[in-house]
Amino acid sequence: MKKILLVITIAVVFANCAKQEDISQTSLAFNDRNLKSTYRIVEVTLNNTSVIDTYIPSCQRRGLYIFQGGGAYKYDGQGAVCTPARPDTGVYTITGTNQLSIDGVPFIVESLTYTTMILSRTVGVNKYLLTFSKR
Repeated sequence: MKKILLVITIAVVFANCAKQEDISQTSLAFNDRNLKSTYRIVEVTLNNTSVIDTYIPSCQRRGLYIFQGGGAYKYDGQGAVCTPARPDTGVYTITGTNQLSIDGVPFIVESLTYTTMILSRTVGVNKYLLTFSKR
């Protein structure tokens, strides 16, 4: 009888472990609290074609964007030096349910999860997507 109970208990434990889903891609509500994090830009696309080499200098690809909350962010170049140097601090504003302006440049928040943030910006007929990875 004890062996049967042990087998059932083990089966239930493994079944519960298997049911736990990966929450890393769970969508988060876009607000200051959920935005507050450290990000690294990992991809830039223009009309579904990668253009990160064109728009993000290699010296900035290691850099971290630290959204501190309350409309302030900080850039940490992780020791890389770019010429011209980019500002170390900036401001952002959140408007509506999915609009983020960074230093006055408006973006639409396409996705915010526990691991990534995807921003879009349309200029004329061109759509840019910026993908950030949370650190």
